[in-house]
Amino acid sequence: MSRHSIEASPSYHTDHTLFLSTNGNGVYRSTDRGWSWEKVNHGLDQLRIGRLAISPRYAADQTILAAGISGGLYKSHNRGEVWHQIHDQDVVITAIHFFSHPEMSEIVMGDNRGRLYHSADLGETWRLYAEVKNSGGITAITSSPRLAAKREVLCGTEKSGIVKITADGSTQVDASRGIPDKSVTSFALSPAYASDATIFATTWFDGVYRTVDDGQTWQKLSDGLKTDPQALAMNLPHFTLVRPSPNFASDHTLFVAGFDGLFQSSDAAQTWSSLEAGTLGRIEGIALSPLYDTDGTIAFSTYRLGAFLSSDRGRTWRSVSQGLGSRLSDVAFSSQYASDHTIFATSTYSFYKSTANGTSWEPIELPSRDWQSFMEGVQRRLFKTSARPSPAVTGDVHLAGVRDAHGLFDALRKGWQGAERQLTMLWYFMTKPWTPHAQEILLSPAFATDQTMYISTGTNRIFRSRDGGHKWSTIWKGRKRQQVVMVISPDFATDRTLFLSTATNGVYKSLDGGDTWQAVRRASKRPYRLGIAISPNYTNDQTVLISNVEGLIKTTDSGKSWEIMDYPYRHEQSPIEAIAMPPTYADDGRILISVRGKGLYQYDREQPTFTPTGRGLIDNNYVLDTIVFSPAFARDNTLYGASQEALLRSTDGARTWQLVATPLYPPTPKALSHQEATPVNQP
Repeated sequence: MSRHSIEASPSYHTDHTLFLSTNGNGVYRSTDRGWSWEKVNHGLDQLRIGRLAISPRYAADQTILAAGISGGLYKSHNRGEVWHQIHDQDVVITAIHFFSHPEMSEIVMGDNRGRLYHSADLGETWRLYAEVKNSGGITAITSSPRLAAKREVLCGTEKSGIVKITADGSTQVDASRGIPDKSVTSFALSPAYASDATIFATTWFDGVYRTVDDGQTWQKLSDGLKTDPQALAMNLPHFTLVRPSPNFASDHTLFVAGFDGLFQSSDAAQTWSSLEAGTLGRIEGIALSPLYDTDGTIAFSTYRLGAFLSSDRGRTWRSVSQGLGSRLSDVAFSSQYASDHTIFATSTYSFYKSTANGTSWEPIELPSRDWQSFMEGVQRRLFKTSARPSPAVTGDVHLAGVRDAHGLFDALRKGWQGAERQLTMLWYFMTKPWTPHAQEILLSPAFATDQTMYISTGTNRIFRSRDGGHKWSTIWKGRKRQQVVMVISPDFATDRTLFLSTATNGVYKSLDGGDTWQAVRRASKRPYRLGIAISPNYTNDQTVLISNVEGLIKTTDSGKSWEIMDYPYRHEQSPIEAIAMPPTYADDGRILISVRGKGLYQYDREQPTFTPTGRGLIDNNYVLDTIVFSPAFARDNTLYGASQEALLRSTDGARTWQLVATPLYPPTPKALSHQEATPVNQP
């Protein structure tokens, strides 16, 4: 679930200003339409920020508010340069609204317990003035000019629909007539309200509603909006946000953010279409043929549209998704691909094998159906107590429903009516606790002879096959369901060595191919993005790199001791998105790391500190989350990377990069020309 929000200045057309909140890195500001960003955290006591709200008079008062995910409210009156706290840390703010009348200094905000607060001095002081009982959290607040004139607001809630409240809090009236789904996620006022009197709302399950009488009645307008069963499985809303075009009066255009993608309406919400139907989706895995230098074969997997393969270094592509799931996590070539034409892929639920160069696939079930996994899944989804703040604080996405034992009954009672929802709920409870969440495929370097391969998962499991992927067994089962990453020794045939890293269980090593494991480093108890890489010369240098909450850690004695390596922005808690060591590591000692929001950095023996490389990437807002070297890197200096939906290639050892045109995502308009790729130039 998203734990951040993005807000545009009311004067965006002139100042081009955006603010972005993050779950751990504070607040970012852009003054060039989002092309570059800078942190603006001075004065913030915490860096886990959810809701943002900008003053309607931002051009004059430069005021912005930021709510901490775990509590507290902060204010800046100088465009985010300096912040100061204006409300208590023990109050978790989930919705903020500036009144839209001449007295612009008035603000109303709601918290995760259904309480409303009012300020008459632009947030410097607050008073508690109302509480919506049995509502869960306040998820959204709005007030039209007519409501503002009567000092009234509409409040969306997690469990009680929409409530109209007077400024003094003395009167609360249900304003949900026509909305059976009582979990509201957002409001939006029509820019043409003066003439059309329209307010839009989104709800957790149903999509979009419209009122033209300030909430007395609502009409459902969700024709064309789509849902995804995974939203239910992950306890996330199907629809989170509705926003009209600034020119709504003439173009009648609205946008809705949903779990299944972004939707657009050009007829004032009468009908909707998906904006993501023709886009590539996020690239999850990249694989190069073992003979890439001669056959030029590369494949990549995507989260939404299956897998694609090129046999000419990315000049042309073909879909290899017949028989595959659409939401893949990784792809890999057999070490004997030239002769056996075998490709492997993983999705959230399954492992796939093709022996026909991707033209057809065999789905193979993974061994996740054990009762321990099932009970862990059920416990996590039905009986997990609220050890964290109410999910309603998490920016533009709000949770409701199944969070504890009573949540199941609330869900059945408030909005899960109808056979379709009951069938979806049944599917969820019968299948979801078993889901393996397969991620990375790792083949033994001696795969041609030992037929051994592994799959890491997002549920703290490692699976192994010794027959080329036909049968699987679980060789690692951590105590908590969390991400686990693993590497294989390049001399696996003789040393049988594996390393794995988890967020909270630490780092482990196996010397027998995964039959037994020994702990080699403890871990912080805080979950964090994980990365791992092993030296191609491990037999001689015993080197392994791991990125986690500690930063970048390194061992040169097979895990007996570890050191924390320094890299730019380590102390700013900027996570490492990817680590990679080229086949030439034994000669040059080169390491590449991709740092979130900062770019690509290189370390080698000639310059034993991390220095920027490939600067054109970050200058164009590309941060690599996957890096793969050509098997013939020593000769061709070629490597590939992925940044969300973009595929990139370097042929000079990572100094400069090109955007590779892919089937459904031309990187720029120029990619539609006859050029093979569009250069991302160095400054």
